[in-house]
Amino acid sequence: QGAADNEKGFFERIDVVLQNDYIMKKQQVYYGGRTAFYDENLGLKHVLDELHAPKRTNFFNEGARGLAFLNDRKNYPWMLKDPRLCITLRTWLPLLEFVPAVVFAYRHPIDVALSLKKREFERYKISRSLVLWYVYNRRAVQQSHDLCRVVVAHKNTMKRPQEETDRIFSELHACGVRVPRRLSIADVNTFVDIKLQHGRNDLQQDDPCSAPGGTAKMLPPPAWPTQEEAHLKLFRECMRVYCAFEDHSAFSPDFVWDNTIVD
Repeated sequence: QGAADNEKGFFERIDVVLQNDYIMKKQQVYYGGRTAFYDENLGLKHVLDELHAPKRTNFFNEGARGLAFLNDRKNYPWMLKDPRLCITLRTWLPLLEFVPAVVFAYRHPIDVALSLKKREFERYKISRSLVLWYVYNRRAVQQSHDLCRVVVAHKNTMKRPQEETDRIFSELHACGVRVPRRLSIADVNTFVDIKLQHGRNDLQQDDPCSAPGGTAKMLPPPAWPTQEEAHLKLFRECMRVYCAFEDHSAFSPDFVWDNTIVD
């Protein structure tokens, strides 16, 4: 179902979304706060304790409903989308009957920050949203480090949707995911609408990572005209990671993250 901030809809299983909220809340972790501190093993312990309790509460009702669908082979292959999975994925993996592939989609940090700012009616300032962008992406890379990953740049999906969906199809097949069919040109043209994109900084520069001096000297775009030193440092670190997504070096085991950035 569509909404003002996502006109085409969210395509998320509400039972998994709700269960992720419940699992995180048990650790005083929330969608927009303290996600850097989520312990996936403790989350799994909470789930297993509930499943093996003599008298169950309703803590895992939504998760059980989701797993009933996900572990039913008649529903293979399925797609599961929820940004919270960047944080909770390793809690879910032992509960699944097979190992999934991951479509890792990344987007320019300023675009994400502008979208969050609009969605949350100014509650999320740009700096706070950039911190969330950083933590979610850091956790997502770490949570999926040993899974088959298909890496997708949001800007490429917007600019070359047919080419990108064909590539995703082929790479998912290489991961062992038998996607039923390729999307037709008509399918893609009907669904992808660049006018609905909230924040378009990543479409205004073909290669922001080739800027003179590299990310260490970058300045935020006009959409965030800040000169505060802490803001500049945060923006440049986010852009360092974004550019590492562009050349795929962020997925190397040797890539260095700034673990002092927490939400």
